[in-house]
Amino acid sequence: MGISENKSIIDKLEVPIRGVMRRNFSSAFDHRMLLHVDSPSDVLIYASGRRNCSSLQGHIQLKSRQDLVSLANDFLADNEEKISFEIILDQNKAAGFVFGIVPKQKTKVVLQERFDISTFTNVLNTDKIDPKLAVFSESSEATNLVLSSGLSKYTNPNTGLITELFISDQPDKKPDELDFPRRKRLIASIKIPKLDESGIPQLVDNIEFVFYLIDYICQSVSLRPETLKKLEKSRSAAYKDLQRKEDLKKQEEAAKASALKRKIELESIERLPIEQRRKAEEKLAMKSEKRKNQKRVIMK
Repeated sequence: MGISENKSIIDKLEVPIRGVMRRNFSSAFDHRMLLHVDSPSDVLIYASGRRNCSSLQGHIQLKSRQDLVSLANDFLADNEEKISFEIILDQNKAAGFVFGIVPKQKTKVVLQERFDISTFTNVLNTDKIDPKLAVFSESSEATNLVLSSGLSKYTNPNTGLITELFISDQPDKKPDELDFPRRKRLIASIKIPKLDESGIPQLVDNIEFVFYLIDYICQSVSLRPETLKKLEKSRSAAYKDLQRKEDLKKQEEAAKASALKRKIELESIERLPIEQRRKAEEKLAMKSEKRKNQKRVIMK
């Protein structure tokens, strides 16, 4: 029974979602590639072929009605059925900053779980967003521009369905290496309303707004040079430990390469006749002394 109920919800969602996806992504016209039913409660969405972004991954997450234990857990945790999107923005057009909006009761969890939010943002008090929501802001300039997009209407519980939204050029989890993938992302979660004659158009409108934000971020969020410089400085400070680790790694690699080179030189010298070997050893000793003197000069 639970499986059939979820299938009914997915069937109601399929047509409007295909419609809005096709209006925004050229790959959505491939019927086979757009929606993938992963389980009775999970449908995955893939799309590409749109200006100002490289790809989209979506997830329709329903309650696990086919599993009574999971359904009970969903009920106790007050888990809402939702559609979430992760959109990779055009790296050359989108400004790099961190911003987020979540329900206030999730503030502590988000700060604990997301490296980008806890490291680069502060909780902002603003009357531009519903008081039940927490706003994470790294740059007041970027935040004001984002809030000017009309976001407040779509995050207000009385008028919109967007429950969480993040814009970030930093990873969720702190990387172990300095050479980590740099991606600018737009992440949004949209509550699935009652799928009736008013709920479906409202859902489509909220999805359209998320896609509108792709263009808005890339075209309208243009930051001043001094703001960009400040953001770059904060990123350098956040990864100081990784920079030290990288510098030490390079020093160790250089030392190993130097030791290997000297070993090869010594082995070559040992095979030479006595007189040639003596001259080669003297030359090698002179080179070694020269390097030591250069290091002393640098240290001074």
